[in-house]
Amino acid sequence: MNGAVIPNTPIAVDFWRVRRCPHSRIFFLSHMHADHTAGLTSSWNSYTIYCSVITKKLLTAKLHVKSELVVGLPLYEPVTINLDEVGRETMTVTLVDANHCPGSVMFIFEGYFGRILYTGDFRFCDRLLKYSAIKGKQFDTLYLDNTYCHPKCFFPTRSNATTTVVEIIRNHPQHTIVIGLHSLGKETLLYDIAVACKCWIGMDPSRSETMELVGMPQVFTCDVDSTRIRVVSFQEVNKRNIDLWNSKEPTIAILPTCLYVGGSNPYENVPNVFVVPYSDHSSFEELKAFVSDIRPRKIIPIVHKHRLSADENPNSRVNMNIFQSLMEPSSSQKFSVPPSVECFMAPEMKQDVKKRMKATTKLGIRKVAKSRKACGVVFLPSQEECEEQKFCGWANGDFEDKENTDSERGDGVAKEIDIQERHDSMFSPMKNDRESGSGVVADNKGVAINDNSRDKVGSVYFILKEGFELMVPERKRVIELTKMKKY
Repeated sequence: MNGAVIPNTPIAVDFWRVRRCPHSRIFFLSHMHADHTAGLTSSWNSYTIYCSVITKKLLTAKLHVKSELVVGLPLYEPVTINLDEVGRETMTVTLVDANHCPGSVMFIFEGYFGRILYTGDFRFCDRLLKYSAIKGKQFDTLYLDNTYCHPKCFFPTRSNATTTVVEIIRNHPQHTIVIGLHSLGKETLLYDIAVACKCWIGMDPSRSETMELVGMPQVFTCDVDSTRIRVVSFQEVNKRNIDLWNSKEPTIAILPTCLYVGGSNPYENVPNVFVVPYSDHSSFEELKAFVSDIRPRKIIPIVHKHRLSADENPNSRVNMNIFQSLMEPSSSQKFSVPPSVECFMAPEMKQDVKKRMKATTKLGIRKVAKSRKACGVVFLPSQEECEEQKFCGWANGDFEDKENTDSERGDGVAKEIDIQERHDSMFSPMKNDRESGSGVVADNKGVAINDNSRDKVGSVYFILKEGFELMVPERKRVIELTKMKKY
């Protein structure tokens, strides 16, 4: 998982393991790639997620996260967010296009902690340095995409890589073209191929839906047999499938990726497979140019696990000292966490906030109801008593269906009750009697088994004296058949 919890703040970016970030309350998502959404599922109900408008569309459509928990923020406009419950402490966040994939953004946080730039995954270009949110600003901390932070990681611009892909396609006019891609990313490359080759791009319905969500032009089709260029999953491009495809018709595969730059290429000896160094991440030289212009006081790497070449030091890509000469000298400025923010970040506050959120949902209400402890006298019939009373209730006709009308019930009162298989029952005086301290003894009349019940759950027939109510034990199944009878 490529994310971060920003120390001494309630902020977490691309980090969804809530048990490992007990002080985080404000969550941000930079983009929808799987390595940045690990742990984020449709069951998310912890806190609000802030992201770009496009990422919100993808998040709710693909991962089915509740729309009311996701806030889509505009690009290049500072937005104020509370850092506590009382609104005493705030911060501003500005989203900047990360030039990585549809909806991907950088975050600029400004508050009591200083000014932080979180790049997420990004591809450097000169345009980034011209944005007013970045240009001329001093950043205390830079969270940097260090995917290709190594001198060996040199590759061409995306424009040059696109030209290479188009040339390969044009040099194979009689071949079917298979392009291996991951689920999100390189949409612009596909569009450029379609325009240059004047050909529809075939793809599966799921990817086509993604294209529609991100607003790509209509140059794609789900009828893959109607065009000679189609998109498949990156993992589908292997020697076995290449042989299978070529047994039917001449086929070549193109993998636009820099994954193997600086290391070994597993497709080097696989015929009809072309690996083109096309990347949505910054090269090492581009990272240096970016850091040189930003000149942050401190750099923290975002990516901690890499695919390394055999002769590469495991720590080489996370060692930010390589940029030391390009950074602003650190003044060792320290900040204190405001008391209201400390309170907001406290673990007990987290529980209170989550309880209040859950109380507004049916699920939350159900859980609260289950946690209530019953009060009163507990009657625990012995096994012998249970066997003796097993048939008395139904034999005497003392049970009626809940759907009967009030007139059919006579003076009885129908209630939903919960019973254990051991036939526990609980009684206590009604509220008014409890407050006055009065109380009398209640009798447990008998137990019967409903043989027509699908779950074979025990039902209890009670005689309650006036002024008593039935208390429901926790975690029991609801039984719909019972009747109160006067004697």
